[in-house]
Amino acid sequence: MTMKPGRKMAGRQGFHMIYVITTLDDRPCKLGIADNAQDRLSNIQTSNWVELRMHKCWYMAGRIITTRCEYPIDVVRDIEDAVSERLSSQRLRGEWYDVDAKTMAAAVLAEAEAINAWVMTPSELEEKINAAWPDVTPAP
Repeated sequence: MTMKPGRKMAGRQGFHMIYVITTLDDRPCKLGIADNAQDRLSNIQTSNWVELRMHKCWYMAGRIITTRCEYPIDVVRDIEDAVSERLSSQRLRGEWYDVDAKTMAAAVLAEAEAINAWVMTPSELEEKINAAWPDVTPAP
């Protein structure tokens, strides 16, 4: 049996996700960090009376990757903090902001660019991993 490594490998390698969750009206938005953004959406939905959706999520190097650097930083947390500061006047409560989803996503990408961090959507990262390891045959 042949399988593609994709997202499972990303998780094992220490990648984390930063995500933007919103309502069907695209406002308000929640900014957060998770190992699996879809699982996080499911968890948040169970305690929310309005229907939520994932607007966008990106993989970024997580703690495992960044601690290998000479000057380790937690890239995902730094970006989340910078976006939170940038949008602080629109904060509703916790990680919820009174901004539309496109504005929140643009803020994430701008802050990532400001610290020269790479970001990839799940499909972009999966494509890169699968291109590097096209077929992985699991051990019997």
